[in-house]
Amino acid sequence: MCGKNLVLKNKKLIKEIHVCIKRLNQLHVIPYLHSCLKEIIATSLERFEQMGFVQMKGYATKKGSTTLFLQCPAECKPAIDEL
Repeated sequence: MCGKNLVLKNKKLIKEIHVCIKRLNQLHVIPYLHSCLKEIIATSLERFEQMGFVQMKGYATKKGSTTLFLQCPAECKPAIDEL
């Protein structure tokens, strides 16, 4: 994702990560199912933003809610590689 010029919808990304973690749990790769809670995934993505690994941008919808989008610019790659 980093440096690929992708902009992903935060809600969709959380859903896909959730499904992947559930599958990894079924395969006994991840031992604890609580790792797949959507709230934990969302909090992790917010923390990654605070650490400067990703950027989140929110846009207001016509219904008055906000839709978040996530991207990881190429300039974030050195920090990710260091971690």
